[in-house]
Amino acid sequence: LKNSNTKLVILFGENKNKIKRQATRDKRQEVVLVKDLKSSVQFAYKTAKNLLKSMVNGQWSSVNILFSPASASFDMFKDYADRGKKFKKLVKRLK
Repeated sequence: LKNSNTKLVILFGENKNKIKRQATRDKRQEVVLVKDLKSSVQFAYKTAKNLLKSMVNGQWSSVNILFSPASASFDMFKDYADRGKKFKKLVKRLK
């Protein structure tokens, strides 16, 4: 994150506080803690929609959202495939 253009980091899961401490060292990104995957997808979607609505003169035509698991999530999912399946299901519901 140190050398990236990332503006917002949304964290959930067992290691969210540890990751937050590292992510906020440079104070380049806003860091938000949420309770679970569903909350993170909803927050990211809502934030992206609001950013696009607030753009003046078409400054941006899109907002990119990257889902990047930063650590194991055995506290919430059976495995990586279960996490991915639930993520896809949540994203499909957004439309």
